[in-house]
Amino acid sequence: SSMVLSQFDFEPYGYFTNMLIERFGSDEVRRHESKLTPLLEMLRDKLFLAQVESHIKEMYRIIKKDLKPRIYLSAELFHSYPGTDRYFLVQHMPKALEIISKYFYFDFNQSFPDNALKKSRVGEGDSVTQCYLLVPKESV
Repeated sequence: SSMVLSQFDFEPYGYFTNMLIERFGSDEVRRHESKLTPLLEMLRDKLFLAQVESHIKEMYRIIKKDLKPRIYLSAELFHSYPGTDRYFLVQHMPKALEIISKYFYFDFNQSFPDNALKKSRVGEGDSVTQCYLLVPKESV
């Protein structure tokens, strides 16, 4: 799960850029960089959301079979710029939560709501994560 979200800022840029360089050469790719970058960003965004959707759909498929199914999910909502107290919203997190809400209800009546937001050190910045208890919807 964490790999789905955490590595998508770095990929598929590297993968597709390497494929383009292999096919057309680095000089040609550099020459068209201003046009390629927005296209790669669009591709990354679409792939990311498709990956989140398929991952959540699979979690739903697996867990809806139980009588009292629950999924505990922790998601990074905000991250700080290194060395500052300024935070930015993690890219696509609102859309990811929207996708989750298609398949699951959010249960905030359990024991952890008081500690649902947590701040921790990740690399050179701080991360603010929120914990959720998910209950599968009866039908999707």
